Amino acid sequence: MNIKTTLFIFLISIAFEQQAQEKDRTSTNFSDCSKTEYQTEELTPFDFNTKCKTEAYPFITSDGQDLYYTNNQTQDWIFYTHKDAGKWRVPVPVVIDNFSSSIRSCYLTADKMTLYFISGTTLFSCQSLNGSLSRFHQLQKIEIINNTDLTGIDPFSYLSFTSDMRIMYAYIGNSRDVSMACYTLVAENRYAFKEVVTTTNKEMGCISKNGLVYYFTNNESTNELFCKKRNAITEDFGPTVYVVKTFEEHLDVSQVSFAEDGKLMAVVVSNKTWDKNDLYFLDMDLTDSNMVVHVPRKQPAGNVIATTPATVTPVLENSVTPEEIVSRTPVVTKEINNRSGASISKIEIGMAYPNPAKQVFYFYYSVQGDKSDKQAHVVMMDIFGKEVYSSTLENLKGEAKIETGDIAAGTYFIRIDYNGTSSALCKIVIMNN
Repeated sequence: MNIKTTLFIFLISIAFEQQAQEKDRTSTNFSDCSKTEYQTEELTPFDFNTKCKTEAYPFITSDGQDLYYTNNQTQDWIFYTHKDAGKWRVPVPVVIDNFSSSIRSCYLTADKMTLYFISGTTLFSCQSLNGSLSRFHQLQKIEIINNTDLTGIDPFSYLSFTSDMRIMYAYIGNSRDVSMACYTLVAENRYAFKEVVTTTNKEMGCISKNGLVYYFTNNESTNELFCKKRNAITEDFGPTVYVVKTFEEHLDVSQVSFAEDGKLMAVVVSNKTWDKNDLYFLDMDLTDSNMVVHVPRKQPAGNVIATTPATVTPVLENSVTPEEIVSRTPVVTKEINNRSGASISKIEIGMAYPNPAKQVFYFYYSVQGDKSDKQAHVVMMDIFGKEVYSSTLENLKGEAKIETGDIAAGTYFIRIDYNGTSSALCKIVIMNN
């Protein structure tokens, strides 16, 4: 074998080895999300984080009592939970009448009556149904007006508004270059693009209720939260950047949402792969934050502004979506008390989703009792009360996954048994697989 042939084979073998390593590295990034744990002393994890399910884009109401966030099951969808006596209740998927496409980000108005959300690059609003915070109707498309020569200015995610809804901020990029944009209300259901506000790499920001502070994170200092301030909403934000909060050095914080009155911050912590995002919380009073002038670690090469249309992931036509709500109270709680009135057992079970279901469905649950070493069980029955499925739940709270397998199509009910107590029944409809 001559030298040229030997060299050619050697180079080919290196190329295949590099390709294999790259494949292994890529697959590792996605498989390792199930093993990733964030070591943090200052943040409190959300009780219902699920591995590799991309909890992201949180919105927390100003009083700190209601939380919406994206959870990726068969598609991006938003979930809702309420804080009761200091504990987050079992999350439930939001149901929007006559809508089933992916939802990436949402915002609830101060009166808690109107929900704004983004699907693709289209902005919608919908109204609370009978005061519910998980069931909405009267879907309305919001028009975006572009009076500039820029393209790709439609909102993509990460919504925020001033409390009077006259100013809107939204993320407009789905590419390597990320931009935040500002919009102003010009008529009912109509916002006009005003300007791009991004000045740093992969910036994600939101506006305060009074419109005087713009908060943002970026990929240049991933453990810091920044802000810009102004004295009136008629003014532009100046060039001065302040450090609001410095998180633990090893944390990668990509998104935040403030409960300004509740003094609570919802934080998305990531390991730089999108399939691993978890929600955490921080008790936070912004008046006690650092608020020092930020000195960049390195001077950016220039403003990062997206002026081309964003690449949008197409909506899957056959995506399975939540379709049915069992009752006006999506989380059913059953509590057993002893003679003195103290609680000895409490079971919360959320509605199943998707519903109807094919092959698999999920539900969130939470079990509390005076015998924490006991195991909880999920039972599925037909309409005649005959048991068709049962299994042991590994944990006392979280998300349960039920594979329907050979269960015939029809209407069924699920319950949780724990410590001699059974939860209320929740309805699930199984379709032919």
